[in-house]
Amino acid sequence: MRKIALPRSVLLSVLVLVYVFIDGCAPTMSPVSPPESYKGPVAEGPKLQAKDFWIYERADGRRVKLGAGTFLSHLGFPLWVGKAWKYASEGTRLGVDPAISRALRPSVEIECEVTGFKEIAVTAGTFEAFECKCACTMLGPDRVCLDQWTVWYAPKAKNIIRIKAQTTASDLELIEYDVSGKVARPTP
Repeated sequence: MRKIALPRSVLLSVLVLVYVFIDGCAPTMSPVSPPESYKGPVAEGPKLQAKDFWIYERADGRRVKLGAGTFLSHLGFPLWVGKAWKYASEGTRLGVDPAISRALRPSVEIECEVTGFKEIAVTAGTFEAFECKCACTMLGPDRVCLDQWTVWYAPKAKNIIRIKAQTTASDLELIEYDVSGKVARPTP
């Protein structure tokens, strides 16, 4: 397989939207199991291997390869339709030098809810996935909503397969992955 080498600045720009998804406090979740009356699908956190990887493509065509657990730290496992959770983090500012941005990070709260379970097609294949809608709100007296996005988590791929944000520049889609011997590569 061909290795994809991206400059650090490109990798950082790929992760700007999901920065709050990978850098913050542990989620505050609703109950740890679905209500007794719930009869739908449930996804426990995946068991990942060191060799597992996922390759994503942005709307502008740039690609990034990520290792085990990169996006998963703030998903509120176990997942089920109706599950809600939130966590605190720090925002980041687009177009600002990373060293300066670290000093200017506002406190934010991210709230997510699993709104559905449906079949989603991405370049890497078609998956049954949990749809999670998230909103990032800046804390303080004004509580400004900074961004909203939708994340689709597929148990078969053991990761997020798509992120769709208010701006297409932050969108990501899974194009290839290898998890514990299950490989999916797009056909040419």
